[in-house]
Amino acid sequence: MCLQENYGSVLKDCSRAIAVNLKSFKAYYRSSLALNALERYDEAIDCCERCLQYDPNNKSVQGVRERATQLKETKGRKEKEKQEKLRQERLREQRLREAYNVSMS
Repeated sequence: MCLQENYGSVLKDCSRAIAVNLKSFKAYYRSSLALNALERYDEAIDCCERCLQYDPNNKSVQGVRERATQLKETKGRKEKEKQEKLRQERLREQRLREAYNVSMS
């Protein structure tokens, strides 16, 4: 069984626990950890926020929320850098083609 399947099982189990008890901070906490591991940061943050509505002083959940927020920002920054690098590469290739076409004329 791969890790993603394990996290999927965790999410299903936690979903059932939350359906039984909306204030199950353990289920929210474990869900948020699994969602972080799956790089589903928005969902992890949402899960933490829901838990903190019932237990606003829960340091563990606050820590997971902070970590998810940091990871989300890092992922977004890396994606922007990747997109900029691709844009620069396309621009460079376009300039090379233009220079080649001019020299062939």
